Amino acid sequence: MADSRRNADPRRALRELIRAADRALPERRAAIQAAIARAAECAGVSVTALRDYALAPRQYDFDGLAGCVVRRRSRVTGTLAGLYQAEQAGMDADAGRWVTVCEDHSTCVNHATLAHGRAHMGDPSMWCEVCRDVHNETGKSS
Repeated sequence: MADSRRNADPRRALRELIRAADRALPERRAAIQAAIARAAECAGVSVTALRDYALAPRQYDFDGLAGCVVRRRSRVTGTLAGLYQAEQAGMDADAGRWVTVCEDHSTCVNHATLAHGRAHMGDPSMWCEVCRDVHNETGKSS
């Protein structure tokens, strides 16, 4: 059986290691801190820099756009859809931290989770009125 941690996100693994060191019993803490120091040395950075990297919120900038997680053209409508982290992109995050945007029609919809936002990217006609109208009228892209 394959190890489920093999494909784990390195940032997440490092974050778990740092948190384990913070929670560890004193006799175990030194060994974990030594492992963190070795990781920092291998990366060529200080332990503080490694800790800051692991514990800081991820910065999204796909295509050089602030807060952009990903952008892709929809196979259903042919329009460009983007997924953004609302606060990093300067958008309203009150309705949800993640925002799916129809780039062609400037329509946005907020989501509570990144996974929910990704699920909505494939078919903008489900949440963009212009895409829906054009898609229903012509059955083709807008």
